[in-house]
Amino acid sequence: MQIFGQIHDRSFPIHIETGSLTQIPQLIPEIAGAKRIVIVTDREVSSLYLNKLQQTLSAAGAAFTVVTVDGAETGKNLDTVRIICEELADLAITASDVLVAFGGGSILDVAGYVTATFLGHPQLVLIPTSLFAMVDSAICPQNLLNIRSSKNSLGLPNQTTAVVIDPTLTASLSARQIACGYARIVLYGLLEDQTLLDRLESGVWDLAEMITLSLQAKQNLLHRDERLLGFGQEIGNAIEGHFRFLKYLHGEAMALGILASWPDERLRRLLVNLKLPVELNGVSAEVITQRVLRSLAPGQPLTLVELDAVNQPRITLVVADVAEATLLGKVRTLFPEHEAATP
Repeated sequence: MQIFGQIHDRSFPIHIETGSLTQIPQLIPEIAGAKRIVIVTDREVSSLYLNKLQQTLSAAGAAFTVVTVDGAETGKNLDTVRIICEELADLAITASDVLVAFGGGSILDVAGYVTATFLGHPQLVLIPTSLFAMVDSAICPQNLLNIRSSKNSLGLPNQTTAVVIDPTLTASLSARQIACGYARIVLYGLLEDQTLLDRLESGVWDLAEMITLSLQAKQNLLHRDERLLGFGQEIGNAIEGHFRFLKYLHGEAMALGILASWPDERLRRLLVNLKLPVELNGVSAEVITQRVLRSLAPGQPLTLVELDAVNQPRITLVVADVAEATLLGKVRTLFPEHEAATP
């Protein structure tokens, strides 16, 4: 199946098909006609799938170089960007060449950041290997980097040329990694397409179709108001950053942020069934609240996405005087003692 991503005034194809990793030269003309290809990946993806990608490109007569970097959230930073840029500079990469981002969301972000800043302006092809990246990073207005424990503090406009999504690549993911992808699908289900929630609750779905519906939902939300995709993000990012990206994976922190923003019992049950966390421990609600507030300028209102009901999101501007109390009330719902204290 082929759909199209739209970022501002640019459109690019997204190919979603089982086995598409071996069909890349046929699906993407830019690959077939590239002078040189630089594959950016990480050690884990390299050990699992790089050989198959290399065989595909070699059969098409393509010349390629592989750059292996840290694919963890802790590696989504300027140090990793520098490593890639130095390799591109050594190769004298130009606009006739292609940079292939082959990995999870962190790899796609750093490769996209490189493409947006490197003066050779290579074309960017994304091959996401995690479910989260398949349903999120395939269409992203910006490529974002972390600074120390501050989540997504740097950003540059996305320059994607094409995306190839092969659902079979998720077979090597752990149950925890798969659950992180489900967290993002839940977000789209809450904000835009209830069909996604219904299918997750039923336990029966076709993965390629779920990926397609998720990306279509994200595209619709981008057209409506990009801020809607920040549902639960402030709290989730604060949780993830507080633990320096070590305790909670991105999707797990996102699930907590979503639940804090809409502490609905149906949502809680679904997250539990999907093996996602619904309780926060190891930190106080006050610490997470202050971490969110630190990102605001003095007197700046807090922008929150809230739900009136499933598929009925709205943007709320919370004035500075009540921002702390509002946030604290939401974060506290993630603690078991909250239930005991509730009349």
